[in-house]
Amino acid sequence: MSGKRRSLGVCLPLSWLGLLALLWQPAAASWPEPPRVVSAPSADRSLADAVRIQPYPPTGQTAFVSRVVYGDQDEGPHLWRPLNTHPVPRLPLQPPTEKAERSARAAGTCTVSSASDSGPNTLRQCLTDAVDGDEILFDPSVFPPAAPQTIALASELPPILLVDNLTIDASDAGVILDGGALESDSPIGVMIAFAQGVTLRGLQIRNFDTGVSLWGATDCTVGGDRSVGAGPLGQGNLISANATAGVRLEGVEGGATSHNSVIGNFIGTDVSGSTADGNGYAGVAVTFGATHNVIGGAHSSGTCDGPCNLISGNVVGVQIQDASTRDNQVVGNFIGTDMAGNSANGNEAAAVVARLGASQNVIGGARSPGVCDGPCNLISGNVDVGIVVQDDGTTGNQVLGNFVGTNASGDAALPNNHGVAIAQGASGTRIGGAAPGEGNLVSGNTNIG
Repeated sequence: MSGKRRSLGVCLPLSWLGLLALLWQPAAASWPEPPRVVSAPSADRSLADAVRIQPYPPTGQTAFVSRVVYGDQDEGPHLWRPLNTHPVPRLPLQPPTEKAERSARAAGTCTVSSASDSGPNTLRQCLTDAVDGDEILFDPSVFPPAAPQTIALASELPPILLVDNLTIDASDAGVILDGGALESDSPIGVMIAFAQGVTLRGLQIRNFDTGVSLWGATDCTVGGDRSVGAGPLGQGNLISANATAGVRLEGVEGGATSHNSVIGNFIGTDVSGSTADGNGYAGVAVTFGATHNVIGGAHSSGTCDGPCNLISGNVVGVQIQDASTRDNQVVGNFIGTDMAGNSANGNEAAAVVARLGASQNVIGGARSPGVCDGPCNLISGNVDVGIVVQDDGTTGNQVLGNFVGTNASGDAALPNNHGVAIAQGASGTRIGGAAPGEGNLVSGNTNIG
């Protein structure tokens, strides 16, 4: 009997300890729960293997301690959740086998003086007759800058195919190119294919599958300086309300898509820059081996001027994807804001995405101390994430000198939901740097910086 009492005396305290262990739980994390999603990534792919955060704040700001978060130390649903992003598919095109027969005349000027789809003096006729070095202008008495006229296309325009140094300039006119009536699959507004030195200025391009496509094109320029010209955006183009992408730069077998510039445009907004009129997925898509292209350029402090693009109101602002897509730059843009950089006009999923093996690309650059100028991107006001670098094989990308989550002056919050996310196997990503102006100001975001 005494043995049973001793056994019972031992068991009772152990039972109480077990009950207490079951009842006690550690304090719940304060991170917000991610929303329910379909086909979420598995838990072991929710984080990068190791994310090193090295903030270099502007002059006068207190530095935070650098830290490393390893995937096996943190389950991480608060650091990464699936985005409404997807790969941009290839265009269903085949490279040309031979150059079309064109006139042997010297380069000249063709002036568009009819808003009809086809016939004499139309844009279609000027493109059909174009030779190397031509300039296509628009008669402002037919296309007044203050009351833009619409060219409603009944079929796709002929591509700018193997025609070099062609300029299409509507910067002193008001021209809307509308593909809303087209019934073809994946219609393109302006296709520049296997050509070099083409310039496209001052158009409003809307209601296509892709607004502007550069395919095997080199040294081409989409846009210009909005302060030059009498048109609604000067040399800049308005590229909005297209089903898949505003501007697509796609590498192609047999021809590089490289050294092109996309500058001074409004992509995904109305002509005021304050209201969303988004492209159905990407504002700008850089894909399938496109290299050494530049989206944006140096702007003044806190102002989206010069080559700065306003890229807002889309699902994704800029998407750079695929293993051979490398050495591209996204610099000096306002992405997710209005023109003043003080109000949100966000892209729904992310401002900038690098994924599927895209490598050695640069987002931003060294700016002046304490201000967003030069190559600094203002990446604020986006519904979900500012910058995303993701997927195995996506390596060596740099995020430098940007303002992420603030207004253009950097003195008030203009939040993204999350600031910067590195995930799903991406490696070797450099966030900030020790050189003057390379630090990112990541502040004011709703959740993770």
